[in-house]
Amino acid sequence: MLRPAGVVWEEPETLVRRPRGMLGRRRLSPHTEARYTMKAMSPTRRETLEALLAADPRNAFARYGLAMELVHADKHEEALGQFAQLSLDHPYYTAGYQQAGQLLLRLERREEARAVLEKGLEAAQREGNLHARREIGGLLEEIEENR
Repeated sequence: MLRPAGVVWEEPETLVRRPRGMLGRRRLSPHTEARYTMKAMSPTRRETLEALLAADPRNAFARYGLAMELVHADKHEEALGQFAQLSLDHPYYTAGYQQAGQLLLRLERREEARAVLEKGLEAAQREGNLHARREIGGLLEEIEENR
């Protein structure tokens, strides 16, 4: 088995990285040993975001992140549910509207996309978010052009 330079096996499941120039094996501190063994069991990004939401269901960043993870995992209906909850909890979170609208367009659900994007445009205007207004406005124009 290939190992990066400076890596040895102390025990069957404990990875040890030696400082340069240090010869032989060394014992790991309990903290370091736990860190290396926990890497093998580290949660996925989705699990981490779900845990954050369990602790704080109104965490906008975690809700948006989970929705995006679901989009990337092709779990579109679940993602749309997360975007909908985001818009209920944080009606001014314009990125949620934009991403939900883009997903609906990819799913060829144009009327739903238009409704979501119009709400997002209103939110962007209320917030004075020019960048979001341009992005969402461009998506709405695309819908109109492809009618």
